[in-house]
Amino acid sequence: MTQRATMTQGLFAFDTETSLIVDNNIPPIVCLSYATDGDKTGIVTGSQIAEVIEAVCERGDLLIAHNAAFDLGVLVRAFPHLWKPLTKALEEDRVVCTRIRERLAKIAKGGSGDGITVLPSGERVAKLSLAGLVNKYLDLDISSDKNEDSVRYHYADLRDVPLETWPQEAIRYAIMDSILALQVYWAQERTHPEHHHNQFDQVRADFALYIMGAEGILLDPLKIENVKKGLEEAAIPVKARLESSGLMFEGKIKTSALRDRVQRAYQAMGQPAPKTDGGSVSISAQAIQECQDVALLDVVSWKEGQKVLSTYIPHLQAAAELDKRVRTRYDVLKVTGRTSSKNPNIQNLPRNAGIRDCFIAEPGTLLVLCDYEAAEMRTLCTAYRFATGQVSPLEAMYRKDPRFDAHTWFAARLLGKSYEEGKQLKRERDKQFLERRQQAKAANFGFPGGLGAASFQQYARGYGLEMTVDEANTLREQWIDIWQFAPYFQACNDFAERGYVETPGSLRRRGFASFTESCNYLFSSLLADAAKRAVYRAVTECFAYEDSPLFGSRPVAFIHDEIIIQSRRGNAAEAANRLSQIMVEELEAATNVPAIAEPALCAYWAKEAEPVYQGTTLIEWEA
Repeated sequence: MTQRATMTQGLFAFDTETSLIVDNNIPPIVCLSYATDGDKTGIVTGSQIAEVIEAVCERGDLLIAHNAAFDLGVLVRAFPHLWKPLTKALEEDRVVCTRIRERLAKIAKGGSGDGITVLPSGERVAKLSLAGLVNKYLDLDISSDKNEDSVRYHYADLRDVPLETWPQEAIRYAIMDSILALQVYWAQERTHPEHHHNQFDQVRADFALYIMGAEGILLDPLKIENVKKGLEEAAIPVKARLESSGLMFEGKIKTSALRDRVQRAYQAMGQPAPKTDGGSVSISAQAIQECQDVALLDVVSWKEGQKVLSTYIPHLQAAAELDKRVRTRYDVLKVTGRTSSKNPNIQNLPRNAGIRDCFIAEPGTLLVLCDYEAAEMRTLCTAYRFATGQVSPLEAMYRKDPRFDAHTWFAARLLGKSYEEGKQLKRERDKQFLERRQQAKAANFGFPGGLGAASFQQYARGYGLEMTVDEANTLREQWIDIWQFAPYFQACNDFAERGYVETPGSLRRRGFASFTESCNYLFSSLLADAAKRAVYRAVTECFAYEDSPLFGSRPVAFIHDEIIIQSRRGNAAEAANRLSQIMVEELEAATNVPAIAEPALCAYWAKEAEPVYQGTTLIEWEA
């Protein structure tokens, strides 16, 4: 073991040890360990950490880590000047994450990578954890090194201690993680190299999302309290009605009474009640909403309100008490190709409870909200071209007019009117046309995923639409005929039968996808790829590119097709324009279809915010 060995150019596996993580924030670094393909190992502390990383980046080595996003985040937080060399390495495809490589391989083979592995010791570890992969590939059980009594939880005690006086166990543990990461890398190279070609895009996005999640968004404690009070007050009459109807006792829904009420409601409709997988009458929100018993809607309202009160409000209150900032953790790659977030799930906040309004810009700044217009309709064009080798009518429309409104056009066709007549009826707020347009919107979003008539009947209820199965089937046949979608569905059926489907462009593979999963995957995973590339560019320009209008801004949230940053008031319009440009460039590069991403400036995360201009200059939207 050497502290400052001259490492052979080639592979450089590394790992950081830090203080404990608090509230999803990036913890202070304590040491960096490494292992190379030249059998050199070492551990460094203090300023030597940055010196080693700079040397590795300068040489052009391949940097390997098990959770690269975390380690890179720790490095740039401790040494901001490392943003440039590490960004260069990322953009030259020289950063590998063994966790992401494993996830890609699992998805390609029809799995997910989620779940638990039980080690020989009896310890339960995540399948994608280093311990899980070491057990899988090297047949080793390192669980004793990872338990709560091990040295891994006590590196903060060594922050100001000279390295030469460290306990040997602390040195051994740190270096072993780097050695094991390198060995797992080689095992993956031998086992499934064909599934790694999309890894670098995912690593870049993972790093950007980790930084974004750790930056967090400022909270307004008073707004949180007002939302809580409003929900509690609204729950009082709902609770009274539920207790009066016999559906609630001592603040809890009586499950047996609810099932019986749902059963009787469906009997009154002359329909069988939906069942759970176990054979019981379903009491899901959808089952309740569809049974036409208005009194039961109180159950849905109660559950939704209580979920916000028990899940989101406590989390936001705790974050506000800590430093008035909420931070989330993103998962860069799910089976669908999309991302997710947790603690809290910022990508799926309640829409109507006022939760979003609690997220605010810091003093002297504004939030820039920028999302794509009709993003999945545009990626659907590329998916169609990829699957069939033909240009769809939808793509032809977008090429003619980037602001083409597919819902208005389709509604007009259904009514036997021209597109121009449809746009005029929409402007006039014609009731009949708007109802037809809502139907067209449900069709344009539902049918590309392969929904049949019965499934679409239920799906349409989410758009406030009621129709018979026959009406749904007629609409489906019209949609397929007008948009000429039969070849797309045939191709997706072929993908399902052959056993895998691939993302257009990246060719990332999803194994054993069904027909409907294949239909959805083609366009939704393509949008995810484009949006993640935009996130990476936006984040790195905020921190690593001084000449960018985004430099000095802070990335705060990513919601699938929307990016939110925080910028100084005097620079917010310029930053917004640059963010929009990046997002448009990435979606157009992925689809070869014109794209639109319009930003808005707000003092808080307002769902209803729209772009407001003074002349040609974007200005703050106000309620």
